[in-house]
Amino acid sequence: MPLFTTIKRVVSRGGNSLTLRASFLVHLAIAAVIAVALSYATLLVLAAELQHIYDESQAVQGNIPGLIYDANAGTFVASCVQNLSTSGEEYVPVYTSDESGSATIEVNDLVPQYAFFTISGLDGFFFNGDMLMIGEGGATIDGSLRSTRQAMNDYEQLGWEGFVRWLNEEPQDSSAQSYIEALGAVPKTVAEAKSLFAAAFDSSLATPLAFFSASMYAAQDVEAIHKWETGAYLLIVLWFVLSFIVAGNSFYRARLARPLQLLEGASDRIAEKRLDFTVAYGKKDEMGKLADSFEVMRSSLEENLHQLWRAGEEQRQLNAAFAHDLRTPLAVLRGRVEMLTERAEKGSVDSADAAATCEQLLRQVQRLENYVTEMGALQRLEDREVRPELVGAAQLIEELCSHAESLGNEGAVKLEAPGPEELEARKLTVDSPLVFEVIENLVANALRYSKDEVRVRVVLPDGEDYLRIQVSDDGPGFSSEALGRGSEPFFTEERESGHMGVGLAVAAALCRRHGGSLTLENAEQRGALVTASFSCSSAKADAAESAVAP
Repeated sequence: MPLFTTIKRVVSRGGNSLTLRASFLVHLAIAAVIAVALSYATLLVLAAELQHIYDESQAVQGNIPGLIYDANAGTFVASCVQNLSTSGEEYVPVYTSDESGSATIEVNDLVPQYAFFTISGLDGFFFNGDMLMIGEGGATIDGSLRSTRQAMNDYEQLGWEGFVRWLNEEPQDSSAQSYIEALGAVPKTVAEAKSLFAAAFDSSLATPLAFFSASMYAAQDVEAIHKWETGAYLLIVLWFVLSFIVAGNSFYRARLARPLQLLEGASDRIAEKRLDFTVAYGKKDEMGKLADSFEVMRSSLEENLHQLWRAGEEQRQLNAAFAHDLRTPLAVLRGRVEMLTERAEKGSVDSADAAATCEQLLRQVQRLENYVTEMGALQRLEDREVRPELVGAAQLIEELCSHAESLGNEGAVKLEAPGPEELEARKLTVDSPLVFEVIENLVANALRYSKDEVRVRVVLPDGEDYLRIQVSDDGPGFSSEALGRGSEPFFTEERESGHMGVGLAVAAALCRRHGGSLTLENAEQRGALVTASFSCSSAKADAAESAVAP
């Protein structure tokens, strides 16, 4: 429908700013207005058609002033009228049969609920409100139910009796004198009055009484009226039903179909673990909020899936590194045991050689024990729970600096950090023990390679949600291989020294657990530079502060 299309365009333009409830009510209101307009138009058509039926039903009377009742035939006959008044100041009618042959109306054709008759004769001549009413089941006169023809006969009899009574009671009345002069006598009975009228006007139907109907509907007229009214009322109900159906469909297509399809597709993709998409609806209504929640869920699932993948990959790398590094002590153990066994079989085992061999075996066993210990520590990192707490930035940085300084000899660790006046009342949400553990690993690793000093720089940029700690030394720096693999478990370039190569791996894992990262690079002058970052967003800080507030 063009009307609904236009309304749909108007509603959709402002739909982005409406809630679903408001939009639904708008659609209902528009549907109601359209239904009322269509119903009004239907009633106008109904009224026009009823008027047409009424006009056609009245055509039988034409311009004739009234109808004469023929009691013998039980019909109404169209009448003509003549004025008996000689003064010209009053109207004194006599009704006689119309000579033009107009159609007659059967009494039995009077339709219930539509035919209402009054009697009129002389000017101002009424019969105390007596009225014939044709209703359901018959006709009533004086409150009694009778057949239509009987009631009509009684009603006409009342009219004649009233007329005769008036002539006899008020013969001096100018109007009464006109009738008496025309009749030539004063009738004493209804029969005499009818006889005088028939003789005077040469018509057995001559009468001073005429019947005027409010409607002259025939049976077919009433049937047509009932059909039109029933059809109109059903059509009105249909307009409302159709309007609300169209409005509901329009609301669904405009506000629900697309987001539901979007969410259904997102749900199917999530079930298939295909998370490389976004849920973008673009509106701020309830469905938009639901789509945003779906997007948050999808993003969280994607991040968790990536974390699981990274954890699995790290575990595979850890297992591979562990297996690789076990080969050397195991090979040494195997070789020494085989050599000792061979000498024992030959009986050439020297006590000094046996002691030296056993000492080497013990060192390799100790190395294996260290591997197992470090391996267990790395595996426990994946299960470590991060417990961020709300702390003052000045207090945290002061404790970090004090802790880092205590790790080396006096003057070996140089510190650079913002002062308390720069931090003011700023607060951070961090897991302090986790940060201290990362600092210990980085400073200990830097002290191992430094010549003179280690520098620790704490950075807390304004407007950023990360705490950054940079640890540099004046040693030889990272090799090209170490820059790429330095944070891998059990990577070391000093295997002979017994260094296990897990310090940077532990620090990197802890940084990731805290929402940050660990980067390796060489300083511009010389030496290694390691930067550890930790997430400490303001939103988390606010949430933690509200959680601990009294």
